[in-house]
Amino acid sequence: MSFLFRFFLLFCSREFIAFYGDLRRKGRVNADVQALYMANFARWMGLYLFVVGVFYFNAYQFYLEPENPWVRIGGLFVLVFFFGLFLWPRIKALEKTAFAYSDGALVEGRLFDKENYRKIRVLKYAYKVDGKIYKLQRAGQSFLDFINTKQGESVTVIYAQSAPDVAVIFDQDLFAKRCLDRDKTLPEISI
Repeated sequence: MSFLFRFFLLFCSREFIAFYGDLRRKGRVNADVQALYMANFARWMGLYLFVVGVFYFNAYQFYLEPENPWVRIGGLFVLVFFFGLFLWPRIKALEKTAFAYSDGALVEGRLFDKENYRKIRVLKYAYKVDGKIYKLQRAGQSFLDFINTKQGESVTVIYAQSAPDVAVIFDQDLFAKRCLDRDKTLPEISI
């Protein structure tokens, strides 16, 4: 396992870390899929470091006095702010996708709400596992997809069996590129 993937795991939930550790002990980790997740993580981390680096370079070079302790405190605030605003949601989305596809089971989900926050369109789905109802949100839809999607419309949801609240909309064509378990076959939907 590379250093970069270990670094990625620092930001992941205990459930995913335990699942991945078990998969690794059994020798079933798909190295190609792991490399794709590492590349995505590296891309987002690199972009984050670039943005923060440009901010620091400009701040220290042109505007601020680096010796001033308030500049350092402000710089720390900017690091945390950009991390929480920009990087954290993308890391969690990578984890969610990896966990759901690798420990996944399929179930039918139904659209129960649509919301339009300024220019961000959100579709909200509900799915049931072992008698309990879970909710899933999908943001970033095109305007036409958002308008054409009707209440009660069904989709296939893949959720992590060891953590049913971790789920994404299933895409059969991407299963082989998202499942970390090299021995896992395409699951069948259970209704």
